[in-house]
Amino acid sequence: MKRKITALLLCIMTVLTLVGCGEKSTYDPGSWSGDVYMSSWLGISYRLPDGVTKVTDDNMFARRFLYSGAFYGESGEPTVKDLEDVVTIEMGAYYFMESYSIWIVTEEIPDDSLTVDDWIDEYVSWISTPVAEYSVISDTPDVAIGEQKFREVKLYTASIGVRLYQDLYITQKEDRICYILVEYGGEMEE
Repeated sequence: MKRKITALLLCIMTVLTLVGCGEKSTYDPGSWSGDVYMSSWLGISYRLPDGVTKVTDDNMFARRFLYSGAFYGESGEPTVKDLEDVVTIEMGAYYFMESYSIWIVTEEIPDDSLTVDDWIDEYVSWISTPVAEYSVISDTPDVAIGEQKFREVKLYTASIGVRLYQDLYITQKEDRICYILVEYGGEMEE
């Protein structure tokens, strides 16, 4: 009987050890070098156009609403502090006078069964308000950016005399959802 229990315990320990040895994430956030952002993990780079300012931790845009936490809203509204461990704003840049910004964000996936489709549904629900309800105006799979394939989803809303657009490029890599968000808009013509 002792041998059976010992053998069972050894089997359990072996299984637990193998589960713990799963594939490690190779995630490595990108970084700026002068006016070029590079991410070897995503296989992309972005050079700042003239007049566009990169976001730094020292300016007001660094902690904006990008903490979507799309997969983390189930148990109440998460705080920014709750999401700092799971959402990484890799880069941001904006051109204030033209209402243009670009962001690269990664978000850990809390459950292996969640997909890019789930994330998109949650994100659209999260950014829509009674005043500005976003609509999907196009959805294109397999858009190549650098070395990565992304799904392109274009969103639109008109609110309080302003047109707002969000072009999202979303992919799932390892245990993360990665998205590039391009925002732009302007006043509606009368």
